Amino acid sequence: MRTPKRPTSERKEYIIVNQDGEAYIGMMYGSLFWSHNWKEAKVLYKENTSRILEHYPKTEIIEL
Repeated sequence: MRTPKRPTSERKEYIIVNQDGEAYIGMMYGSLFWSHNWKEAKVLYKENTSRILEHYPKTEIIEL
């Protein structure tokens, strides 16, 4: 009998969006980078979003 495949990840993924509707795409030299192209957004887990949300209060988190 075959064993059922396990899901690769059960954790929810999120992106962060600023007040201008730009998605967070990464960090370089201590600065956050944003893009209007949401396909470039850096996918994060919830525990990896807290620092950005604390320092940039006009951002919001969106579940994928």
